[in-house]
Amino acid sequence: MATVVDWDLLLQAASVSVAVGLGVLIVGAIAVASSLRADDARRVGATAGAAVYSGVTVVCVLALAGAVATGIYLLTQ
Repeated sequence: MATVVDWDLLLQAASVSVAVGLGVLIVGAIAVASSLRADDARRVGATAGAAVYSGVTVVCVLALAGAVATGIYLLTQ
């Protein structure tokens, strides 16, 4: 009997989607938190701390942009 749905592939796609979704969510949360901490550090005059937190924010935003670009690439293939 032929099956219409390949359940193993469907489960694999769902699990990868959940993992990537959680990863993007966590990276976005880190970006927001580090941006807020950079702002707080600037207010109290801790320029070194603000620079570090700003760097973390930039890295997270670049990672999010990479995830979006990768998703668009994968959808168009």
